[in-house]
Amino acid sequence: MSTIWKADIYLQKNSRWFSKRRLRKLGAVPHANGCWTIEAEDKSYVTKVCTKYRLKCTWYKKEWARSGNYREMFFRYHTPPYRCRYCHKRLPEHKVEVDHLMPVARVKKSRYARFLLRIRGIRNVNDTRNLVASCHRCNERKRDQTGLWYLRGLLGRYRVYWLIRDLMLLALLAGVVYVLLLFWH
Repeated sequence: MSTIWKADIYLQKNSRWFSKRRLRKLGAVPHANGCWTIEAEDKSYVTKVCTKYRLKCTWYKKEWARSGNYREMFFRYHTPPYRCRYCHKRLPEHKVEVDHLMPVARVKKSRYARFLLRIRGIRNVNDTRNLVASCHRCNERKRDQTGLWYLRGLLGRYRVYWLIRDLMLLALLAGVVYVLLLFWH
């Protein structure tokens, strides 16, 4: 079985109409922000066309692209009650934003991000183990970041994490109050 590749092709704002026509002939589909997507088994011809017209082209395997039905897959495999993985806020189903714990944009570009997914046994970015419930605020703040957001998303599924976190915050608050009382007197 041959590997299916996808490419994001970026046009400049002043790209000529013949570049767009050529991309349509290749089978590329336009998206927002001047980006076109194409699927191919052989990358060489598309790369030649992109080089000829000075278009930026980023290749990645098909399994690292966002699927159209990841939201339905999430709700099929996860049951209510839903809580945001990042802030633990309780969410009704209509307010749940399904987030890719390891962001699609990161996985397309970074070998390390793909490595982290493979460690967890995930071969596709749209695997239900990489999909988490998120509130709108956290989803907007996270965007395509990893680091602490990724760690919080992994630990956020465990109730004991939130209990320990709250106890530590309470202890910190008690320590601040104690220090303020020492200096007050």
